[in-house]
Amino acid sequence: MNNKPKILLVEDEVSHQLIISSALKKHFDVVVASNFDEAKIILYDNEFSLALLDIMLTQGTGYDVCEFIKSKQNMESMPIIFITSVQDVYAKVKGFELGADDYITKPCDPLELRARISSKIEKAQHHGNVIFGGLIFDIETQTVSYKNIDQTDFNVDLTPIEFKLLYYLVKHKGQSVKREDLLSNIWGDETHVLERSVDTNVASIRKKLGQHFSQMLKSVHSVGYKMVELEKKAA
Repeated sequence: MNNKPKILLVEDEVSHQLIISSALKKHFDVVVASNFDEAKIILYDNEFSLALLDIMLTQGTGYDVCEFIKSKQNMESMPIIFITSVQDVYAKVKGFELGADDYITKPCDPLELRARISSKIEKAQHHGNVIFGGLIFDIETQTVSYKNIDQTDFNVDLTPIEFKLLYYLVKHKGQSVKREDLLSNIWGDETHVLERSVDTNVASIRKKLGQHFSQMLKSVHSVGYKMVELEKKAA
């Protein structure tokens, strides 16, 4: 299973698509869009850890993509980096005013690019909101919510331990996490808690998440648990 952070690259020049994707593919899952309309479609069907945007596109601009992302409540916390040949200071200022987290001019050293991407993703994961499979984790308040069909917010009433347990599994998405690792990382090595306490809390979390979202919290026989994203149904 692919556990690499997923990045949206919006770039219209095929040569640059190949260069950037090749530089990042070992560390990130790169999805490419060539223009604004493609980017919108892909953003609706996927969840990304970061968006990497060129400014000048054959249809629309990177600014348009940035504004679109920041206008959507389920995407607005996504880090955005402009990577472009445009070196004009006013272009940089506009990018930052629209909510970009960084601005890189081409050509860029692959090591520097990977480092800056990793830094922004890491920062986003420890501040503000983290979104996984439609669940919105507010790290500062340690609360979980999701959008109902009518786009109203529904808050999942988790205890502090339940939040930490669920968020730990999300941080290790796709990985089978042992019960003893959960005990050690959530309750601490000095706390004498039985492994069945993990199962009890997981059962409570599933009940509170409801029928749909609870399907993401999978049991791993004789091991523990893991969080997986549900496959999207074909239209």
